[in-house]
Amino acid sequence: MAEILADACNLDIKNPSIRGEDFATALSIRSEALASSVANISERLTVFFQSPLWKRIEAAQSGPWRTLRLGELLEEVRVEEELQPDQRYRVLGVRLAGEGPYLRETKLGSEISATKLKRVAEGLFIYSRLFAWRGAFGIVPRELDGCYASNEFPTYRILTGVLPEFLRLYFTRPVVWQTVEKKCKGTTKTSRNRFKEEFLLAMQVSLPDGPIQQAIVDANAQAQALLKELGEFTRTFQGLPLDSMAAIYRGKL
Repeated sequence: MAEILADACNLDIKNPSIRGEDFATALSIRSEALASSVANISERLTVFFQSPLWKRIEAAQSGPWRTLRLGELLEEVRVEEELQPDQRYRVLGVRLAGEGPYLRETKLGSEISATKLKRVAEGLFIYSRLFAWRGAFGIVPRELDGCYASNEFPTYRILTGVLPEFLRLYFTRPVVWQTVEKKCKGTTKTSRNRFKEEFLLAMQVSLPDGPIQQAIVDANAQAQALLKELGEFTRTFQGLPLDSMAAIYRGKL
């Protein structure tokens, strides 16, 4: 008991600290900081939508845009290698919802059922035949150059006429996945047929000229940066009540 009193504690209140902090003021300061963050993000969004870059994109929506088949923009690449039992292979997958390729696993050749895999290179367009209807499209990034994929992941060199990043963005759109799904109907409600290469190459895409493609890519990068900040703010705001109560209990507020 003497130690408790010496530490300036009081057993009559739930929080044993009696240092006399003004909890309301401390919480108010945190709330004001969050409000300032909201105002900052809001102001930057306003500036973004009033910028010359955005105005240029808006003006370009009326055209003229070219309509081309993907077969005019893509050239299939197939570099197959015989698997060696004692060699390790980095094997790719492609995430759903336009998230693109990722390193799925690393295995010895002896652990892989196939006898051959395709070697992929940076910058190739890749998709999953089985999950195309769920947005499994993307561009092979630098860090995955030299990885391997099965025949379930067709790969293509992107020809002139479309920027790789613009094509990637095109396939992040749910409306495109819905078009793909119409070609992937299975025999039951839940089954799906593979999205074959001929279906992909027959798809038609509308393209602005190169500078507008680049403007759209740049605008998307800016928008994604703002959305990331907004997401971080949202997580901070959601954690405020719990964090504050924990801090109060520990005597830090």
